[in-house]
Amino acid sequence: MKLNSRFKNGQMHIYGYTKMDKLAGIKCKNKTRKQILLCPHHIINTKELDLSNFLKYSDFFLELPKLYPDVDFIFRPHPLLKYNLTKYWGESKTNKYYDQIAAYSNAIYDNSEDYLETFANSDAMIHDCGSFTAEYLFTNKPCCYMLKNVDDIKRKFLPMGQKCLDNYYKAFNKNDILNFIDNVVIKGIDPMKN
Repeated sequence: MKLNSRFKNGQMHIYGYTKMDKLAGIKCKNKTRKQILLCPHHIINTKELDLSNFLKYSDFFLELPKLYPDVDFIFRPHPLLKYNLTKYWGESKTNKYYDQIAAYSNAIYDNSEDYLETFANSDAMIHDCGSFTAEYLFTNKPCCYMLKNVDDIKRKFLPMGQKCLDNYYKAFNKNDILNFIDNVVIKGIDPMKN
């Protein structure tokens, strides 16, 4: 990014992602349980930007708290997901889904405005959100990106997004997600950490 200024030929160069500076100052809470963020994107049932996997995994997301009672799941969807689901599923089914998530003792529906504290206190993320692809890397914690197929990386992501995804575990099905939770998050076997 270049800004006009009185410095060096009237230009100043700023590098980095200043939004994420706040993350470095957040003190993590003491906790005894693993916390996994589930962050589905809001664009469902569209051909124009077919990145969302929510409809594929919505029932599976409801199973995860039962499968892993010793893990806390934080359901942090894109804020527009509920609106889009209401148009697709209807208000009753959408509200029932969100109520089911919130009913688990080890699941939280997080719709807070500032998500950086949630990032700082999490142990991992499973998602298919655009901006989180770069932002979660600042935590140095493992992340799993849900994709429909491997070709999506080259076809649907810009070079920066592709480079970010080089540092991610990829999930193309439920077993990939379970493997990520079992081995990377719970057992701590994280070969991509470096």
